Amino acid sequence: MQYQEQEVKTYAKMLREGLDEVFSSEPYRRFLRFVANNPTYSYRNVLLILHQKPNATKVMGFKAWQGQGRCVQQGQHGLRIIAKFEKGEEEDELKKPAIPKKQSAWKKDRKFRRISVFDISQTTLMDGVEPPGQTENFSVTDDALELFKPALLEGKVDNYSLAIQILQEISPLPLQFQSGMRQEGSRDAASIQIRSGMSQLHTVRAIVNQIVQAWHLGACQDREHLEIEAESVAFIVCQYLGLDTSDFSFGHIARYSYGRKQKALELFLDTIQKTAMYFIDTIEGILEARELTFDTSEFFLVSQKRAYRLLSAGSPVYLVFPGEGELLTYDRKAIDQHEGPFATDRAVWFAAGCRAA
Repeated sequence: MQYQEQEVKTYAKMLREGLDEVFSSEPYRRFLRFVANNPTYSYRNVLLILHQKPNATKVMGFKAWQGQGRCVQQGQHGLRIIAKFEKGEEEDELKKPAIPKKQSAWKKDRKFRRISVFDISQTTLMDGVEPPGQTENFSVTDDALELFKPALLEGKVDNYSLAIQILQEISPLPLQFQSGMRQEGSRDAASIQIRSGMSQLHTVRAIVNQIVQAWHLGACQDREHLEIEAESVAFIVCQYLGLDTSDFSFGHIARYSYGRKQKALELFLDTIQKTAMYFIDTIEGILEARELTFDTSEFFLVSQKRAYRLLSAGSPVYLVFPGEGELLTYDRKAIDQHEGPFATDRAVWFAAGCRAA
């Protein structure tokens, strides 16, 4: 017990030190880049990882890297994080570690365990595995960060029309494009307005930002807080889509985050990651629905993991049988056994987006 308490204190100190730095320019850029590559890690574990290895970019467990055709180099030390294990729930990447003798008295069914993960820089390709293509080079102009007034992004987006259609479907309010607006985006009770004439890249980024603000406006009355959150989520979501908005996003976030205190941001970072993951889940559901020609006017498709969470919250979950219809279930076992997609009511999905704040 004493050993466990000391370890928790050590992690708490590391978290405090990480939070002291996270909103300065370069550490916060590292934080956002890391989350974009590792969206399933909690912000606390992200900070633990970056404290131990500031230049980490992509981390997995030992066996998970093997599944990607890479092996951990001999002599490398793992990055220690805390993993939550639910009873009966399989972990794809994080495997239960061997329990040292001094921990043998711990309960076997405890929910949180220490595990090790490794950054991609600590691994090498296995024999016979072809190296991947070049990774994207992140960059941000010094002038933008110095002035905190970054210029609008320039650039085109592949499948731009499809991207706008998907964002229209995700948005809780209709999107309207208007010329002559002073701001790049604004909202009222009836619609989200986006300034026309901006580049495709900046338009997609602005729409994601405004959708997040529309989701969380009622839950967050602090304008600067909301702007940091919305832009951070926009950066992560755009990175997930292969779009680099760092030349704008980092300067924009720095402008609104300057002078923020650590305690006011601790839960805030958790919200950014949860909202980004929620947004990504929504995009994936829309894309899957298009492949299945599934009508999303009433339902949104969700992942199995999200279906479990909705079920636990008492929200309706449907088993989807393509071409046949949907079957309402409140049975976790039925979700375990179902091989097809899952869905929930569209209104429930939007409400869940608001609760992520």
